[in-house]
Amino acid sequence: MRLLFVTPSTGGEYFTINLGLASIATYLTRRTRHQSRVLDFSFCRKTWQERLRREIKQFKPDVLGITLLSTHGFSAKEVINEARKIAPSMKIMGGGHHATITQEQVFSELNIDAICIGDGEYTSEAYLDRLAAGEDLHGLEGLWFRDGDEIIKNPLRDAIKDLAALPAPDWRLWSDFDKHLETFQMFPFIGQRNCPHHCTYCSATIVRKRTGVGIRFLDPVVYARQVRAAWDMYHGPFFKIAWFWDPVFTINRKWLRKFLEEYERQGLADVLPYSIYTRADELDEEKARMLHETGCIKVRMGIESGDDSIRNGVYQKDLSEEQIDRAIELCEKYDLAATAYFCVGGPGETRKTLRKTKHLAKRIKAETTVFHVWKPLPYTKAVEKLAELGGKIGNRWDKEVVDITRVSFITTPYIGPWTIGRFQTRVLLELTIRKVLSQFWYQKHKFISNFVRYFLLCRRNGFSLFDSLKNFTYVNGVDILVDQIAARRAAESILREPGPDARFEEDDSFETVYH
Repeated sequence: MRLLFVTPSTGGEYFTINLGLASIATYLTRRTRHQSRVLDFSFCRKTWQERLRREIKQFKPDVLGITLLSTHGFSAKEVINEARKIAPSMKIMGGGHHATITQEQVFSELNIDAICIGDGEYTSEAYLDRLAAGEDLHGLEGLWFRDGDEIIKNPLRDAIKDLAALPAPDWRLWSDFDKHLETFQMFPFIGQRNCPHHCTYCSATIVRKRTGVGIRFLDPVVYARQVRAAWDMYHGPFFKIAWFWDPVFTINRKWLRKFLEEYERQGLADVLPYSIYTRADELDEEKARMLHETGCIKVRMGIESGDDSIRNGVYQKDLSEEQIDRAIELCEKYDLAATAYFCVGGPGETRKTLRKTKHLAKRIKAETTVFHVWKPLPYTKAVEKLAELGGKIGNRWDKEVVDITRVSFITTPYIGPWTIGRFQTRVLLELTIRKVLSQFWYQKHKFISNFVRYFLLCRRNGFSLFDSLKNFTYVNGVDILVDQIAARRAAESILREPGPDARFEEDDSFETVYH
């Protein structure tokens, strides 16, 4: 059987790599008798219908798998409707966070045959096996399916705890991955699934409730060796940095030590810089030092708001301003460029809270500052908070592609979408100018040629004018950052202590699952 996965990335998202799809497609192709590949519309957004038609005609899939995000409702519907026109008898299966969270709602909204709930590797294999054999789908764990007018709700499948049993993603199965690498210059990796924290704006908490399992870790030694294998296969002029998408890379100290020890043992610390996600309260002196010594150059962390009542009362980040300041201080001390993410326009937002966010963003002076616009993800507590605080949600989910980097459609008793958008544009422009001037000071005349090259590259690859500029603001500068930090660290001439064992405490145990 053949399964074609599709990412409904027909909007303005600046980075659409989906590691979950890559993992499932690789598992099916490498470990089963089925074949799979991933079609990504990022670089053919204006001609995605033609690309979908050509791919279906050439690959001849028996099943179309579409990843469903809550912000992709409109584009997912467009893609599914187009696929039905091209191949009416083809089965269509949905998956991802939105399918796992909204289940019955998905069947009423979309013309699909089945949804996969939770991890997709083993469920997709079983689904294809039964279709190939002409067997009934009743009892197939992890799959809900449409049987006439009835929705059959099979039981959940146990979550995959041994992530090392799965093959590393094979990016040759992902369409236009070479263009992703050329445009963004970062190679994606992930070794954690889910997150144990309880931020009210995030769907991970709801997924954890639906599936009954928390964070899981890929064996750190296996993970580091996967990075080495990818480096050996893909290293070249556009593979500038390893970009780890683990929700909180530093959350488990024992796992972190083992990974970094193996990362260094594989000879990566001096040749492949990397970037991680963390939280301000999950970064301490020892962790920052270990990251610095093994080649980390960029740390991304969500701060969300400069107002404590929004950050902790509404979003429940449980982060004090002192913890944020301490994390930024550690980044500065250990030469880790900080990216600070803020989420504006959420429940309870006022002009005063927006000003506090602006002041905090300007004060901490992160190397990159990103302002996302809050989007009301289904069943999250933040949506309940919005109702409690008198806010309203505009009805735009089914009418357009929703992008978290722009356009608010909520109204609070104090502000509306126009105020939120104006604030985001003004502050982001101010901070972007500061970043551009810093890059210009470092690169001098080369900056102009690099800007023109990058802008033309984005335009050639199908990005709009706005999205090209957004890509430059959010993503460009990886090569500059690598050069800057490498030069500074070489100038410091810091003598490392001999041997990894002198810096990493030996401990063979770490928990694989948090509930």
